[in-house]
This record gives sequence, C-alpha cells and structure tokens, in this order.
Amino acid sequence: MQIISAQNYRRMPWKNGGGVTAEIAISPAAATLGDFDWRISSARVTTAGEFSRFPGIDRSLVVLDGGDLSLRLPGDQYQYLTPASAPYAFDGAAPISATLSAAAITDLNVMTRRDRCRHHLQRIAWSDPIRIDAADAGTTRLVFHALGVELHCHSSATGQMIALPAGGTLLLDAADAIELKPASAAPDARAMLYLIEITTR
Repeated sequence: MQIISAQNYRRMPWKNGGGVTAEIAISPAAATLGDFDWRISSARVTTAGEFSRFPGIDRSLVVLDGGDLSLRLPGDQYQYLTPASAPYAFDGAAPISATLSAAAITDLNVMTRRDRCRHHLQRIAWSDPIRIDAADAGTTRLVFHALGVELHCHSSATGQMIALPAGGTLLLDAADAIELKPASAAPDARAMLYLIEITTR
C-alpha cells in the first residue's frame, strides 16, 4: 500500500478551462485527459457552468463538502447532490450543466474509459475500525480520506502500518487486506472515506 499525499496532487485546469482540479491519480501515469484508462480528481467549484465532455468515459461524482449542487441533465431532467448524497454515476459525454446553492462545493470525480475498465465509488461513513478485504487480480483500489482525524492503516498481507492524513489517498495492491482505525482515541464524527474500485475489462 502507498500513500498519495494531498501536497502531491497535480493541479491543472479543467478540460473546458472553467476551473482548476487536483488530479489525485491517473493511469497510465503519463496519460493526458485524452488517453487515460482511469482518472481520480477533486475540484473546488465556486460558480455555475457546463461540465467538460468526455466521450467514451463513465463518470461518478460525489460532493465532499460545501453546499448543494444541481445538475441539469439531457431532457431537462435534474439531479441534486449534497454532501449527504450517494455518488452519482453518469455518461461523460452527456451535456450537463451545474448550478450551486449559496455555498461553493468540493467534489470527488472518478472517470474510467468504458472499453478498458469499469469503476465503483462507495462512501463509507465512520463508525468502528473498518476492514477492507483483498481484491481480485486486475482490480485497483484507492481509499480517499475526505474529513476527520488521521487514520492508521494496517496491512494484514505485509504487516505494514502507515498513517493516512485527512485529504490523502491510499493506493492498495490487490492482495492487500487492511484495517483502518483512528490515530487518536476518539474518532471524529465528520470522518468519511471513499473506496474506489477500478477493474480492468
């Protein structure tokens, strides 16, 4: 397992130039916005606007903090997202525009190229220590730690123990089975994890 610290996320403009995103991880490592297999990013959204279009890409979006996000979908349908909402999956090629409530939001975005891989984004609310089991070969797993206290991550495969700070991301080998628990005596009720599983087709 490996920590990707928030300080090492790559800041870059959105595809449509409407804002700035923090690229958490991308595959292959040297890929661009036009040829990645998968990409994980987070952005601070402060104004309304159009989503970037990504033909051939499946996307999932979740609001990490801030206000509410309203998505206008094709056919004048609407999807409303809040920090309490489940992740929303959609076609990256769809024409979508977003408006905000009074507060800006921070989001987490997962994208996979449909003919190469698929993904699942899961929100895990904090309770007791959390165990994440090993995965099948061909599955990449990342744990994004959005809010709350530092976590201790223990790998049962290697015996390794590392600390995952708030805002950091844990990259797991397929064979890793890990337990996550707070570094301090009492967990923070705001703590939230996002498990991202990416499977090669």
